[in-house]
Amino acid sequence: MSVATKQNKKKVFIRTFGCQMNVRDSEVICGLLRVRGYELIAEPKQAEVIILNTCSVRQHAEDRVLSHLGHLKHIKQTYPELIVGVIGCYGL
Repeated sequence: MSVATKQNKKKVFIRTFGCQMNVRDSEVICGLLRVRGYELIAEPKQAEVIILNTCSVRQHAEDRVLSHLGHLKHIKQTYPELIVGVIGCYGL
């Protein structure tokens, strides 16, 4: 598989909730996605793929993830081709 050119890179947004391990996991995922031709962006509204890296240890992080998923539900209804992924310990 060849690395995508700048013009046809898929745009991905990653949001990390919770502990330092989640931050490290997100960094690893970002590296893997870049190698595969994805462009990391800062705004979820511009993304074709949205990944939420979650934590179930802290209640505040759980609440924030659920809130974000509620917001993303409305975006997904408008853009059905949007891919939303939930990873991490809350995603299990």
